[in-house]
Amino acid sequence: MIKQVAKILPVSRVTVEVTQFEDQVKRKTASLRDATQMTVPRWFVYYGIKEEWPNAKFTYGYITKNTRTRQGLAKSHRVDARWISGNPLAVSCGHTYLIKRVRRQNQQLHIATILKDGMHKANKAPK
Repeated sequence: MIKQVAKILPVSRVTVEVTQFEDQVKRKTASLRDATQMTVPRWFVYYGIKEEWPNAKFTYGYITKNTRTRQGLAKSHRVDARWISGNPLAVSCGHTYLIKRVRRQNQQLHIATILKDGMHKANKAPK
C-alpha cells in the first residue's frame, strides 16, 4: 500500500499505525491461539516495511485516540492521519485519494445463491 501511495504522492517519511489486537483478544477470551495468528502477520508486515523503509516509525491506535481525544477532535481518518504524520495542523489541499483493493479470487468458486436457470454464478470480481 505504501508503494501505491508513493506512486502518486511524494513520500519522505513513513509512519504506520498498528493495533494491539492480541491484548483485546486476551481480555475477551482465554484463547491465545487467535492472538498468535494476528501477531504473526503483524510482524511479517513490520519487517517487510522496515526492509523497504528502514527509517519507518510505528505507532499504536490507542496513542492516536488519546491525542485526538485530548484535543477534542472528531474521529475521522483524515484527522487521525494528520496526527500520525506528525503534521496535525496541516491544511488539506482539497484532494482525496481513494485506493480500493478488490479481491480477484476467492476460495469459494461459486456464489451459494442459485440463479433462475439453476446455475451458480462464478465468485470472481471484475478486473
